[in-house]
Amino acid sequence: MGTPSEEQIGGNTLIAELGRDGDAVIYLARTPAGWQVVVRTFAADAAGEAAFDAAALPGLERDLAASRRVGSPFVAGVLGGDVRAARPYVVRAHVEGETLGQALERGPFAGPGLWRMAGEIAAGLHAIYQAGVRRSGLTPDSVTLGPQGLRITDFGPAATAPLAAPRPEYVAPEQEPSQAAEVFTWGRIVACAASGNPSPAAEDLDALDGPLRELVSAAVDANPAARPGLDEVVAVLRGAPMA
Repeated sequence: MGTPSEEQIGGNTLIAELGRDGDAVIYLARTPAGWQVVVRTFAADAAGEAAFDAAALPGLERDLAASRRVGSPFVAGVLGGDVRAARPYVVRAHVEGETLGQALERGPFAGPGLWRMAGEIAAGLHAIYQAGVRRSGLTPDSVTLGPQGLRITDFGPAATAPLAAPRPEYVAPEQEPSQAAEVFTWGRIVACAASGNPSPAAEDLDALDGPLRELVSAAVDANPAARPGLDEVVAVLRGAPMA
């Protein structure tokens, strides 16, 4: 981790660099009250052009405002940000733990643990969509598993801004933001968790069985109209997990 020298962004003092995502830089930071938060920044390009095209700013501002409205025990709260700043940034709650992507390096998930994870991710996505976020941009690297349980961390403008690294394998084939597209993303992540493969083929559902396989199969259907709604996914997964 790099350690910035008391640099501040949005009033938050940067403590250490946590990583990079495309042209975005992610920092652990400290608020004026002493709380630890995560700050994701988007720098201007090498030619000095603004980080975001002016035409994209209204949509990013709406997504940032919507992200702050999300209320779910499975989502790390977005605390603020400024997409019009010279160095745009998004601030979210800090969550201890490892990402789902890191956990998969030790192998796949199965049984009740997979069922519970699928349900918690679906509930978090449902809350994000209900708040008005156009696209979650969810991947295994934006799901954190820690002492306090599962949390969706980077989503909305933090994950889908133009300078974030694209992960097309988790984007619905129609590419347009919608509830059906979020269901597709959910299905791809559950298939990834079950197979242990961070980029599973769309048809690779062999690691799943029973009701969860049926649900994921419907979720990743190429036809958006054939996919279940997020509320249906959440309702099914609130039932007893398969052994």
